[in-house]
Amino acid sequence: MRRLLLLVLAPLVAGAGAPSSVAFSARFTLTQKVGERVDTSSGDLSLTPSGIFCLDVARPLRQQVRLDRDQARLLYPDRNLVLRGRVRPGQLPPVLDAVLAGLGDPARTLPRNAVLAERRREGDLLLTRWRIQDAEGRDAGALVIGEGRGGVRSLEFLSPKGERMRRYQFGERVRVGTAAIPRTVEAEYRLPSGAPLREEHWSFDEVGPVKDAAALDAGCAQGAAGVEVKELDW
Repeated sequence: MRRLLLLVLAPLVAGAGAPSSVAFSARFTLTQKVGERVDTSSGDLSLTPSGIFCLDVARPLRQQVRLDRDQARLLYPDRNLVLRGRVRPGQLPPVLDAVLAGLGDPARTLPRNAVLAERRREGDLLLTRWRIQDAEGRDAGALVIGEGRGGVRSLEFLSPKGERMRRYQFGERVRVGTAAIPRTVEAEYRLPSGAPLREEHWSFDEVGPVKDAAALDAGCAQGAAGVEVKELDW
């Protein structure tokens, strides 16, 4: 399953830390459900024109998350503490994969050896199923893309046995420059056994252009003078 995610999602997120035509800011609310536990956080999210993601969490715990091409940084302002982890080539970013998945066009970044297995209509959706192989020609599973009015509405990752392992659903989109940003993202994650792992619901308000991108690039998750930095392996 990890091979499939890297083959399909890595090209979508490869622009993190590089100049991008997709730039926006929004107020966000994220609800995560793991078993019976439900956690909700909220704050501001920005993707700057230089490709820097900045997540400024206001509740329940003040923190900032920065993702660029080389590293991920987590700042706890009240403690002036930064946790820093290196981003390896092709590595999927923590937390933000559901958001990033909604920003690209997976049909344009599929591996060259992807094989069209099925195309059908289901209501107002056009469902396209692609079989994916890795560089060694091994079966990595399948990707089902649901397209409707306004663009991609869903992505579903299936194991080689056809079991659903991960699913993203995208709501109505709003235009910011040339980009179409989903107002909501629903994500469902499953274990290799097929058992539920967690669910995420992202909602975005006040979606618009980034304000003061240069300040975000320079200051997001950097900390104050004398900040303590600890290395994080993720």
